[in-house]
Amino acid sequence: PPAAGRAAVSGRRVALRKLGAPAAVAGLLAWAALRAVPPGGELVNRGGLGLLGDIAASALRPSLDPGFLAVVGEAAATTVALALLGTAGALVLGLLGGLVLSDAAWSSRLPWPVRAARLLLRGALVAVRSVHELVWALFLVSALGLDPLVAVLALALPFGAQSAQVFGETFDSVPGGPLRALRAAGARPGPALAYALLPGTAPLLLSYSFYRFECALRSTVVLGVAGAGGLGFELTVSLQSRNWDEVWTLVAALLVLAGLVELWSNRVRSEVAVVTCADWSVGRERGRAPS
Repeated sequence: PPAAGRAAVSGRRVALRKLGAPAAVAGLLAWAALRAVPPGGELVNRGGLGLLGDIAASALRPSLDPGFLAVVGEAAATTVALALLGTAGALVLGLLGGLVLSDAAWSSRLPWPVRAARLLLRGALVAVRSVHELVWALFLVSALGLDPLVAVLALALPFGAQSAQVFGETFDSVPGGPLRALRAAGARPGPALAYALLPGTAPLLLSYSFYRFECALRSTVVLGVAGAGGLGFELTVSLQSRNWDEVWTLVAALLVLAGLVELWSNRVRSEVAVVTCADWSVGRERGRAPS
């Protein structure tokens, strides 16, 4: 019957589609492997296998020389300082950009110049965050030279653009009723946004801020390759000198920094009990109530 024939054809099409996707992925991976490894080339440099053993063995005996530990301490302090400044700049840009991009922060009817400006800003932020911070550092080094400001800007620009997107989406997730009520009551835009958007989103924004700081720590180490200083620069010097014991000491310092930031982040977030203004008011009244 014609219906049975159509069902058979449909079944073959479904089977071909199921087979087509894995075949396409396999073909893409095969092309990538051939492209990455030239014909006749070695996938692994066999001469470096012995060196890997030396590097691994050095992990058991990192450098504990007092003079070098002092250098590591100075480099770690520089890394934290650059990461803090870069994160602070990124969060300022992210908060301002998030308010501009958020639909909740604006009235439903906007004049076309404002809509065009928001669209241009959205496109500019996409372009900025599409460029890696190391590429930004290379651009800025060419213009400003080896200056600490280079590392701060290289972190603040792409991280700020990413934060603006996240903050804008976070603001849009808040119910718009309180903000509309404040506007209808005649509240100014600034206080209305502060009371309607920030309390409900504060825990999420705080958590994301700590995440950005952790990313900034790692990125600052990478930027040290471009001459930004800190642990990354000392790692580059030790790697070039093949002082593997010093390399592991620097890696341990980075791990300690990351662990301390994680502990600090968990402590602060666990103490943030304020989710909304209503929750804060209820908690305050309970604190005043006699036991």
